[in-house]
Amino acid sequence: KPTIKVYTVLLTVYAKLGQLDETDAIYKKILSDGIKPDMKMFNTLFFACYRAAEAQTGDGTKALVKLEGYLQDMQKADVKHNSVTIDNVVKACRNQNDVDKAEMWLRRLLNENEMLKGNRLILSTVDNWPELRNRVMTAAGNNRRDSRRGRRSRNNNE
Repeated sequence: KPTIKVYTVLLTVYAKLGQLDETDAIYKKILSDGIKPDMKMFNTLFFACYRAAEAQTGDGTKALVKLEGYLQDMQKADVKHNSVTIDNVVKACRNQNDVDKAEMWLRRLLNENEMLKGNRLILSTVDNWPELRNRVMTAAGNNRRDSRRGRRSRNNNE
């Protein structure tokens, strides 16, 4: 019987190719084999959604629908997310130009894990999407940059 590591490697191969249907079929097999996915496996699934959304033309909502299902599964399984999770979720939404979903998931995931606020990977991902950046930069933890500027200008005035 394959281990979680073997399954994750297999998922990674299909994810890199943007093969979402194959990735999802393997995920369903993993669940039917009674294996509990971990954070690395979920991040691979999110990466598959990002790559599939990147490759899709026209109606690319399939990748986002799968992504939301995986996020819900991750939360039900009480698996914690990290900055890579948020990076892949936001990038998948960006590839479909769905700033509303990106903002919703970004805020929800950051609220669930306050330690990720100010994370460089997340700030960089958000910063590269001006429409999202304008909506959520403070929520993503970039308010420190503003407060440093304020401190500098106050110190210059003294």
